[in-house]
Amino acid sequence: CKMARDPVNDNDQTVVIFVSDGAPNLGTTSRDTLMNNCGNAIFQTFAVTDAADCDIVDEANLRPGIDSPDTLREISTFSGGTCTQVPDVSKLPDLLVQLEKTTWDGVTVKVNGVPNRNANVVYSKEPSFDAPGSVTYSGSVPLGPGEHTVCMEARSSTSG
Repeated sequence: CKMARDPVNDNDQTVVIFVSDGAPNLGTTSRDTLMNNCGNAIFQTFAVTDAADCDIVDEANLRPGIDSPDTLREISTFSGGTCTQVPDVSKLPDLLVQLEKTTWDGVTVKVNGVPNRNANVVYSKEPSFDAPGSVTYSGSVPLGPGEHTVCMEARSSTSG
């Protein structure tokens, strides 16, 4: 939560990845903390191994009257995330990559470091579209006399 609230964090959305065996056995609920004190953080939880589960609590180790821990599903739900069961740990890297969505948003043409609104850009596929993908583009820009630096910058955005 501290990272999500830190003034240095300028992300619109902070995603916390929480990997566990899915069996909490101590502690009390984190609901208030996750819902009210973690900025805009979304917790994406992963119950890893075939014995793990998004919805279990290890009852054998609970201290009666003291412990009421949250399940992985509850932790993720409190923050707007999801819990994913991952019986095969070798699948985890691919699942983590899927948390991030990249969109290709087009090209900005700059002349001498300044965006040029008079530039004409022609795309083989109109922006915006989800990555991965490919596109070709070409452009022209009217220029006055003199030496100019022309740069075409591809734009993309990432969420997740």
